[in-house]
Formats: sequence, structure tokens, C-alpha cells
Amino acid sequence: MEPIRLVISSGHNRPDWSGLYQYDGSAVRVIDAFPSAGLTTSAGRLYRVSPLRQGDGAEVLVYDALGVRSYLRIDDVGDPHDVLALDETRLLCVSSRDNAIVSIAPDGTVTPYWEMAAPVDAWHVNCLTRRDGRVFASAFGRFDTFRGWHARLGAGTGIVFDVESGEVVVDGLSQPHTPRWIDDAWVVCNSYERTVVRVEANGHRFAVPVGGFSRGLCAIGDRIYAGVSTPRQSVHTATAGWISVVDRERWVEIDRVPLPCGGIYDLIEVDEALLHGLDAGFRVGCERERYFGQLAMFEQVGVTPQRVWAVAEPLPPALCRVNVTADLPATLALGDVAQVTCTVENTGDGFLVSAAPYPVEVCYRWFDEAGDEVGAGTWLHTRLPRVLPPRDAAAFKVLIAPPPRAGRFTLRLTLLQEGVHWFDDVDPANAVSREVDVHAA
Repeated sequence: MEPIRLVISSGHNRPDWSGLYQYDGSAVRVIDAFPSAGLTTSAGRLYRVSPLRQGDGAEVLVYDALGVRSYLRIDDVGDPHDVLALDETRLLCVSSRDNAIVSIAPDGTVTPYWEMAAPVDAWHVNCLTRRDGRVFASAFGRFDTFRGWHARLGAGTGIVFDVESGEVVVDGLSQPHTPRWIDDAWVVCNSYERTVVRVEANGHRFAVPVGGFSRGLCAIGDRIYAGVSTPRQSVHTATAGWISVVDRERWVEIDRVPLPCGGIYDLIEVDEALLHGLDAGFRVGCERERYFGQLAMFEQVGVTPQRVWAVAEPLPPALCRVNVTADLPATLALGDVAQVTCTVENTGDGFLVSAAPYPVEVCYRWFDEAGDEVGAGTWLHTRLPRVLPPRDAAAFKVLIAPPPRAGRFTLRLTLLQEGVHWFDDVDPANAVSREVDVHAA
């Protein structure tokens, strides 16, 4: 088999190693450890997107054959997922939180491209592709409530649609990702069903089981390569994902290639020049080259750290001491999401870190009048903007979604160390609370 240049991106939502990898047909190697979502190429450049903050903002890196050509910080994108380069002047980016797609100019200017007037993340638009000059996107479904798709997982509400006309070209999917037009048919990662689906013009469908959450597709030669992620039910999942190799003619899985990461987002083929640029990265200055060279020496002797950021260890209750302040809303409509400014002061003697394997995050809980928790499993988590050492404080925005039904509830905003404990269970003083009237939209 001829060597290939398949680049794989691993996203930010996994506790294990994330970044870029290359598969050459026989082995997988690490390119870098910078978390990534969508990838796209155009006119000798590669565009790479990553979330900037929790649910708000994106970073776009642009590469050419020499390395990183430019960096863009995009503030007006909510939970960025995929990117698609239309030409050298227009880069599309999915803003999943806003049910929107935006156009990004070379200077970082953002203009609307497509938007659906719906509550936060109602459709979960995620991936983009192009066919015959037209832009298509995948979405979990057409809903009019906050994350309406979440209550109907596996219900076949997912679609692939023409962004300009709104025409649905494929329906009946469950959490679809990465639509591609291959061999006169739509090929889609039917993620929830753990399959890759081929939908022909006459409506016939062929599903290939791949064993996990499918996301990321690339056709090279007589094979189709699909990324397969491990389940995301727990941040402590340590198992790795893989590439499912599908025979393009017979439509059967013929191989699985293990990957050293759990959450795969995209797969893309690049030419030799762009692969050189990805390897070079930021090594375009002598001082940076020297810095990366020093890191390489650690790697050669087998002591490279698994991540370059802080690692969160379980905190004993005595170190779970914070002062949380926020202007919580008095009312909230079903289907709406409140954005409030929260200040967290670390009044304990430990370090608060939003990193694996036990991330400390800002979260909230809803309690009904009987004191029972309501809506567990759908509460939004917000990472700390940075490591908070003792006696330090940070102010940042958090998103708060309503409970599943109308009524009067107690909203409690606090910190949670996943897999360890809620800070307000350690001490009620570690939270801020308010009674909220939740009403129909």
C-alpha cells in the first residue's frame, strides 16, 4: 500500500492526550498536543479551529508549507465545531451554541452566513462540507428548545441539509457528523448508532458498524477512514479511540487502527508540503526552535509529560473552600439560557485546576420545593479561565440552562470536582443560591 498522509484531530473534551496525529498507512505519530476540532484545506493552506473559552470564542490557526502563518482569535463564535474554507478570503465556522454558521475574513472579521432563530444549541449544527459549489451541514435535529435533541437521542431526528436553500438531503440520522459526498452518494457518520452510513440517490442505505462514536471521514484510494471516539459519559475514561478502515467498494470494515487519544473530531488528507508545515508549527524562529528542541530531548529519554498544563488531583474537603458571587436571574424561561458573570475566589490552601483527570469546574444545581434535584445530567459546566492558587480570584461568564419543567426552584451555583465532590456538599458556604421562577417560553 502506498504511504498516505492522513491527519487526525483530537478535541478538547477528552482527559487524555489531544492534538494532531498523522497516520501513514502503517503507523500513527504525534504531530503536536494542541486540542483541535475541525480541519480544512484550501490553496496550499490548512485551517485548524479550537474552542477558546467555555462555550464562547474560537482560535483559528492557519498553516502553510513553512509552518503557522497566522493566528486568529474569534470572540463571536459559540462552541466552535467545524471549519470549511471557501476560498482565500472566506472561512466558514460553525457556532453550535448559536445555531449558526459565520464567515471569517483573513483579518478575523466575523459576518453572519447562516443562522436559525432558536434557543441555545437547539439544533446542534456541527459539521460542514461542500458539493458542487454548495455548502451542506449536519445537525442533530430541528428543535425549538434548549438542546431539544438531548431528550431524543437515537430517535432519528438528525439531518444533512443544504445551508442556502434549507433542503434536507438526508434525514433519519442519530447525532450525525461529517457528511461527505463520495462515489455519488452521501456518506455520514451516524454517531449515536456507531455506524458509517452510505445513502444513495435512490434512498438505499448501507450501514457499516464501527464500534464507537463515529466522527471524522476521509476517502483515500479504495478506502474510507472514519474516526471512532470512546464514550464520553465520564471524564475519567482512559481508553483510546481508533480509525475504522472501510473498503470503499465492498462497504465492509477491514481494519481498525488504534490511536493514542480518545476523542477524534476530524480526519483530512494533506500533501507533503502541508504536512511539513504542520510539523514545523510555531518553529519559525530560532528561540522557539530551541525551546521545542529542548522538549524533544525530554521525549528522546522517555520523560515527556503527557500534558503541558497542570493536572488536577482529588482535593480533600479541607481544601475545598471558595467564595462564589454571581447576579443570578430571578426568572428564566424554558428553552432559554442565562449568561451571568461569576466571581470565584479561592479561600482554601489548594490549587483549583480545570484539567483532567479530576477537573474543578463551575456548575449549578436545580432543586424543587421538596429539596430534590431536578434536571441532573443536563447542567452546563464552565471551566475556570486559569489555575486559581490560594487567595486568588477570577471573574468570568457562565451559562445556566433551566430545569426541564416550569415552576419555582432554587438555583445553586457552586464548584464541582468531577468524580470527587460538589463543593457545596462539603460546605454550603461554597455556593450562591437564589429562588427562580421558571416559566414557559
